[in-house]
Amino acid sequence: MNNAIQLKAADAFASAHGYSASVVRLRNTSDVSIDYSVSGGDAVELAAGASAVVDVAALTSEISVRRTDLSTTPVNVMLEFGLDPDEAYVFAVENAPGSITSVASSDITDAGTAGKAVLTAETQAQGRTALGLGGTIITNIDEDYATPVLTQNTKLYFAPSQDRACDITAGTEQVGTKLFLYHSGSGNFKETVTYATGKTLVLTRKMYAELESVPGGWMFVRESRIGQMGFGMFVPRGAVELAGQLRDKDALWHYITEYLSANIVTETAWQEGNCLKFVNYSETQYRLPDWRGITTRYAGTNSVLKMGSGSYYTGGSVLSVLLDMMQAISGRIDFRGGATGGNAPIFVNGSASGAIETSSGGASTGTRYEATGETHNSFKVTINSAKSANARTGAETRPVSVSINVGIYYKN
Repeated sequence: MNNAIQLKAADAFASAHGYSASVVRLRNTSDVSIDYSVSGGDAVELAAGASAVVDVAALTSEISVRRTDLSTTPVNVMLEFGLDPDEAYVFAVENAPGSITSVASSDITDAGTAGKAVLTAETQAQGRTALGLGGTIITNIDEDYATPVLTQNTKLYFAPSQDRACDITAGTEQVGTKLFLYHSGSGNFKETVTYATGKTLVLTRKMYAELESVPGGWMFVRESRIGQMGFGMFVPRGAVELAGQLRDKDALWHYITEYLSANIVTETAWQEGNCLKFVNYSETQYRLPDWRGITTRYAGTNSVLKMGSGSYYTGGSVLSVLLDMMQAISGRIDFRGGATGGNAPIFVNGSASGAIETSSGGASTGTRYEATGETHNSFKVTINSAKSANARTGAETRPVSVSINVGIYYKN
């Protein structure tokens, strides 16, 4: 569409005037349902975020909008008009009276190759493909679909009622052409898109991808944020905190089942400590991980840096848990018993080791007893941090950390 008017929809119908078109597109850019009416006719409901192409029939027709719930709080609605050539073709194909009837190619004598492809089409999507409409918006695709060689930017909206496939390897005539892919369906079905030999992209509910043609294929320009993580002082808009809460199954859950299924555990395992993963809680809900109160560490084993034990630093596998600990510190010092008359134990010179350090000289040195002398009872003093109450020790001391929020995107 080449032009647009913004309308405010509230409890009473608001009408648009001053446009010159017989076909318009109404975009409900609000988060509530609206009603629209053409020239005072019956009201038609348009869901939040949806759009409709409306035949207003004559240049003098008017279109009116209001909120379905009749609230007095106004919301924005866009009225677009002025079809470009591709949009006009799409409107003609999608709004032709009756259903598409396929004609056998043997019964067509002079329609030409392209004409035969159009007339033999069994679905609207196949008809649009045969027309070669490169800059169109194709909605409600519910079939295994292959794009033609694109000549202009194209938007494909998939609404699969079962797992579907799309092949876009035909590419485009020129570098820089963009292709927009959307999973606009609400069911738990996926759209597997093949964009190069042996390479696929899987779209689940509410996901999208924007691609741009480059020499030899497609380049991803932007992809859906669903499933990506965000860290900082605040949980980003469109994300939810990982705080162990239950959620109704949504686009994020469909992403998890497709890409993160190895990180789904039972509710019992989650409650027993495996709480950094997701739970398939019930038919309608799932549980998020709880990452509060802990710090993060990169998974895998370092190839250069080593701990005090001589082993390489390791963060383990993804989502493995490393509890807090301190590096083990130990040492030893030996004493021998005093004379038979009850003298105090005497330090054995040279016996200190580990975390114990000694030195000679000074008033506090006292009497030393050499080990080669007379035999007496032996005494040993050992310092070992692992003996501290409730201590967990290992080959490293874990650092202090700063607390931040972590969220995962559930919508774009």
